[in-house]
Amino acid sequence: MSSVGFILATVYETTKLVMLGMWVHAMFIKYQDFPLQERFSLLDVLLLSPTMISAGADRFTPVITDGIVIWRAFTLLQRRRWLVIFPSFLLIGSAASYVTFIISAANDVHNVHSYVRSIAGVGVGLSLGTNTIGTALIGYAYWQVVSSLSLPINPMTCAHRLHKRDMAKDVERSTPTPAEKILALLVDSGLVYCVIQAAYFMQGFFEHNMSAVEKHVHTVFKNIYYELSAMYPTMVLALVNNHRDLETMRLMNAFIPPTIITAESNYTTIRFVVPNSITTTRAANSTVESVDRI
Repeated sequence: MSSVGFILATVYETTKLVMLGMWVHAMFIKYQDFPLQERFSLLDVLLLSPTMISAGADRFTPVITDGIVIWRAFTLLQRRRWLVIFPSFLLIGSAASYVTFIISAANDVHNVHSYVRSIAGVGVGLSLGTNTIGTALIGYAYWQVVSSLSLPINPMTCAHRLHKRDMAKDVERSTPTPAEKILALLVDSGLVYCVIQAAYFMQGFFEHNMSAVEKHVHTVFKNIYYELSAMYPTMVLALVNNHRDLETMRLMNAFIPPTIITAESNYTTIRFVVPNSITTTRAANSTVESVDRI
């Protein structure tokens, strides 16, 4: 899905460059014999197809990004996947709003720009809700992992039956595990993206009252937002992989169901062992196992 977002962003930028070339050629060469006002009318018709392509590409980029956020939440919340239903409906609504824009604009050529402004606000609002709820669900999964790792460890569940003094020392560790780091990274990046989305969404309410300089700033911020939407999944993926190593991957893949998380040794890793009767931490353990599939 990250590749799809990159492709959409590439299509958007390529289309914008093509539109610039078409505009210059039509304004100064193709339609040079027409009055100035009529040139702009002819340009609206000429640039309709590339405008539709660029608008569709940049509007669907946040949909792909939100889909990735929902997929992460769906993967992490293995025992509570029903929580993903509501943000999934918001994602469908966001995609449907952009499909409506394309159909409406195709049937009314002269009001394409008005459709872009009206539908964009609806789509960004739904996208903001989707990403906010998805990030909150990932935060809930992170809270599960942190809570499970802070539970006292039963000596009978330890793989090597460590001494109580050593176990207490391990429990009091302050260094987070790789799974905690990855989940914290997902939550933090999601919050930053939510703030950027909220800022762009709020700008839409004041767009009609902006000065010339403010409109230019809004246009620049809008383009940054859509490009960031395309790069966001890939940037997070690169940062997540930066927290992984071969030993971490080996330990996180050592799944023996049913399992429980225990702290072991001075190395900040996650060990999976078979418990006797403790079942309260299984949901959080499933969350940790799912981090590797994000």
